Amino acid sequence: MWHTIPIDKIPEEGKVKRVIMNGHKLCFATINGFVYVLKDSCPHALASLGRGHLEGDYVVCPAHRLKFSMVTGKDKDGIGYECTIYETRFKDNAWQIKLSKDKFGFW
Repeated sequence: MWHTIPIDKIPEEGKVKRVIMNGHKLCFATINGFVYVLKDSCPHALASLGRGHLEGDYVVCPAHRLKFSMVTGKDKDGIGYECTIYETRFKDNAWQIKLSKDKFGFW
């Protein structure tokens, strides 16, 4: 289901932000005017990616400096780690994110 992203949750260009929406912990980034979203958990160290920073299209994990593509979710070095990505779109003058219910049926 598509959900409108509140404007105050969208980070400035070139920045990341940790956001909780409908129970989902997310890492938002704005790159070249597009909003990208990953699950806010490093698959290696479980650190908050939203507390990291961007280097180009990659978010840098604050725990061990692993880099993950905000576009594909894959790690830059090809180690095999991959973050969950969330689909976003700009519709009706607002950014939206596609979120699904968790295993318990909650958003």
